[in-house]
Amino acid sequence: MKYGLLLILIPSLLLGCDQNKTTVITNSPPVTPEQSQENQDKTLIEYLWLSTGPDFTEARLTELAATWNDLIDAGAYEVITANILRPQFESENFDLVWVLLWSSEVARDKAWTHWNQHQSEDWQQQVDGVLTFEPSNSFLYEPLWGYKSPALNLVAGDTFFSTFNFCTLAKAQNFNELQAFKTRYNRWLSESHSAAEYGYLTLKARFELEDVDFVWLDIFANEETRNVSAESWSGTGVERAWNAMTSCENFEFSSIKIRS
Repeated sequence: MKYGLLLILIPSLLLGCDQNKTTVITNSPPVTPEQSQENQDKTLIEYLWLSTGPDFTEARLTELAATWNDLIDAGAYEVITANILRPQFESENFDLVWVLLWSSEVARDKAWTHWNQHQSEDWQQQVDGVLTFEPSNSFLYEPLWGYKSPALNLVAGDTFFSTFNFCTLAKAQNFNELQAFKTRYNRWLSESHSAAEYGYLTLKARFELEDVDFVWLDIFANEETRNVSAESWSGTGVERAWNAMTSCENFEFSSIKIRS
């Protein structure tokens, strides 16, 4: 399932994998020095696919999240926020997704270097038998917020519900139509009670993503909010405009914020 990429961000630093694994996009066009600097200054989301081991328990996961936060603080890493996602579907690829939001590519690379030199070995001992990770299962995205309700103010310990949409634009559609749709959608959201605890962003992959034009991430305070939003959306002009513009494959997750 190629679309799994989307699923979440966790810096490989979490599990001490090679820092060079996911920083370069293959088959990407050459960039100017100015573009390179701009890319380095952008915030990045990193998703790691994790599998649970024989010693996994919910209590142990909670302990590991606390230990990981202490290590992040000790390293003074510029991690803006971190989440753990649980798929609401069957997957052979992962059991959990650990997500990290970095302040910049420079901060990420610096953190990985320090982690691998000073903290990786200890962390591997902590997660032994509990979580496993393959370095190839780390994916980087550039996030762009489209809308965020003031009421959607998540802090560490809060749970939420998220839907990743891997989308392909319809024939004769382009990103100008997508931007125009965002403007219309944001206006509709500002007038809709269903948007009280909701936000969305688009994700630009830092790697080659086949047969996908864009990734759209919906974030809801809870599943009930998601259901209310779906009812409000159904049958509207914005829904019809969306369906005419794109087709998507959707993946839902229950989530918890472990750092804010």
